[in-house]
Amino acid sequence: MSDTYRDEAYVFGDGRDVEVFGVGGGCKEARAEVSGQSAELVQITLVTITKQSPGTVCTQEVRQVPLTVRLDAPLGNRRLVLEAREETG
Repeated sequence: MSDTYRDEAYVFGDGRDVEVFGVGGGCKEARAEVSGQSAELVQITLVTITKQSPGTVCTQEVRQVPLTVRLDAPLGNRRLVLEAREETG
């Protein structure tokens, strides 16, 4: 994962809620999705969506945006893997 994203996560509540940090601001929106779960591993993908209408100008401000995902079962001792993907919308 690039240096643009924070490589950290926080588990809270009953162990099924995980907070991660995406990138948002200007014409960028952030979301997080659980992209895989098994008995050994949980994969979370940080998605940055760039939305810029033709003829518009976007500010270049970028900030870390807290995002929470809910797992099917508590994270427990499973390994957490963060991935990143960029989309245009």
